[in-house]
Parts: sequence; structure tokens; C-alpha cells
Amino acid sequence: MDRAFGTLTIPFDKLFNLKNVNSKIPEYAKIFDSVNCSVCGESTMINKTKKNTNQEHICFTCGGYEYGILDGNGIFCKC
Repeated sequence: MDRAFGTLTIPFDKLFNLKNVNSKIPEYAKIFDSVNCSVCGESTMINKTKKNTNQEHICFTCGGYEYGILDGNGIFCKC
């Protein structure tokens, strides 16, 4: 507790370094149309589906396809 409150007495310039940076802001994510999966019926972005031999859209989960998921730890493969 003493250490935590002691931090409050340290001058700002000793705790932090301020500098101007130039950063590139990424473009907005593309918006894709949604289609219903022909297996589970769930509405899914068309780019997250594949067509089967009957040209029906199947979501990656129902089709058993590998895909990447972005979470707080990075991108990992959902296999």
C-alpha cells in the first residue's frame, strides 16, 4: 500500500516519457453481404462461407474448415 501511494508522489516526468509519434490509422474493415448457412441456417458474412457442390453456402464451422480468430492474444487457427 505504501508503494502504491508512494507512486503518487513521483513527478510525472519521472514516470512517463512524452513524445509525438506519427501513426497510420488502418482503413475500416470491409462490409460484406450476409447469407444463411445451408446447414445451420445462421446468418454469416459471405466471405466466411464456402460453397458446396450444390452451390449452397456453408459456414466454416459447419463445413469443418480452418479459419483464424482474432482475440486479445492475437490470431489463432480454429481447426
